[in-house]
Amino acid sequence: VAFGTRDSDAGEQAILMTKELAGFESLESFTEKLFETRPSVSKQNLVIKQVAKTVAKLHQSGVQHRSLYPKHLFVDKELSREVVVIDLEKSRVKYIGLLRAFYDLATLNRHAKYWTKTRRLYFYLQYLGQPKLTFLSKCLCRLIIKRNKR
Repeated sequence: VAFGTRDSDAGEQAILMTKELAGFESLESFTEKLFETRPSVSKQNLVIKQVAKTVAKLHQSGVQHRSLYPKHLFVDKELSREVVVIDLEKSRVKYIGLLRAFYDLATLNRHAKYWTKTRRLYFYLQYLGQPKLTFLSKCLCRLIIKRNKR
C-alpha cells in the first residue's frame, strides 16, 4: 500500500504498509490450535506440505529469508491457498543453495515446537520433493539437528 524511507540520527529508517492478509493466520498460532485438537494426519500433512512447498519455492528462487520463524509464515485458515511469507527485510539472494537452505531450515525446525519428529521428517521430504532421504539429504538433516541442539 505504501513505502517510505528517511534518514535520521539513528540511520536510515523505512516503513512498509501492506494489505491485511484476510483469511490467513501465522503458522505459529495456527499449528498451536491445530495440533492441540489432534486433527487427522492428512490435515496435518496438508499444512506441512503447503509450508514445505512455499519454503522450497523461496529457496529455489535464490532467496534466503534469514529469519524464517513460524510467525513469518501465514497459512490460509481454510487450507485452500498457498502459504504467505512475510518480513522479508532481512532476506538476501544467496547463490549457494545449501547455505540458503541450511540456515532457514534450521531456524524453522528449531521454532516449530508443535511438530513431532515424524512431522519434521515429512516437512523435509516435501521440501526436497523426495519420497525418501538420499545420502546428501541425510547429511543436511543431521547438520540441522546438530545445530538445533547447540
